[in-house]
Amino acid sequence: MANQNSQPHVGLSLVAKAPIAVVITIVLIVVVAALSTPLWHVLGYSALAGLVCGALLLAYWSGKGGIFFIVGLLVPLINVMAIDLSSFTSLYQLILAFFCGFWLSLWVFKLVTGNESSGAPR
Repeated sequence: MANQNSQPHVGLSLVAKAPIAVVITIVLIVVVAALSTPLWHVLGYSALAGLVCGALLLAYWSGKGGIFFIVGLLVPLINVMAIDLSSFTSLYQLILAFFCGFWLSLWVFKLVTGNESSGAPR
């Protein structure tokens, strides 16, 4: 049986998909903003929450401790509770911006650590 610590965490496999995911979420945000009024405070706070969530989950996936996982999963809940969602469109913008920030944090991690951080077995 292989040593579990020598294997990359399954969450790190998402790092390889981050660049295309950022592009897709940005395109969707642009489409939604073109079809409705962009709510800049929702987009900004949600993108920031996504960045924080991504950083916390990267810490967990890197073996820093389970508390990072717990707090990382609380970030989206706090984001939804803290932002005034006046319509379905604002909820849609919140979700898109959150995931854009999340994927952006994974992309930055990929750029900083190099291309070998894709989570594939070595």
